[in-house]
Amino acid sequence: MVSSDRFDGKNNREAYEEIIAWLDSEGRGEAAVNFRLRDWLVSRQRYWGAPIPIVYCDECGMVPVPEDQLPVLLPEIEEYAPKGKSPLAAAEDWVKTECPSCGGEAHRETDTMDTFVDSSWYFLRYLDPKNDQECWAKEVADYWMPVDQYIGGVEHAILHLMYARFFTKALHDMGLLEAREPFANLFTQG
Repeated sequence: MVSSDRFDGKNNREAYEEIIAWLDSEGRGEAAVNFRLRDWLVSRQRYWGAPIPIVYCDECGMVPVPEDQLPVLLPEIEEYAPKGKSPLAAAEDWVKTECPSCGGEAHRETDTMDTFVDSSWYFLRYLDPKNDQECWAKEVADYWMPVDQYIGGVEHAILHLMYARFFTKALHDMGLLEAREPFANLFTQG
């Protein structure tokens, strides 16, 4: 840094905490994390993508589909074009279902999750692909993670990387991964 008074000659990354402390003491700023995950990953109106395993019951409210009924398979439909609601909503026989809690009438969630949701964590499944009891054994994931090198284009460097970091952090916070970051190095092509 140049012409920065007390910070002259220091590496900005090394002096980061010191700079933040000074800005805070002067009332000019404070540390903050600022990024935004877009809700369109789970609120799109379309057929493809992963179904959200939730049913709605008048008696029980929002009820998760039991594990023994997963994965929820999408029905075959003729018309994919949205008409103000998810194309799945037109598959009335599929939408109408039974509440897993009380056995009463219920209806399925008809939105699906964007494929970015799947591609933001599916690489973890490759770590323990023959495990039929859980997504992966924690000790296996802890051995292999983080991924040494991530290579992707600009759309991956911006969106996919942010979502993969979000999922990895959430899985870490849930105790399913030791790694806090998914990738040790990033190489952006193009």
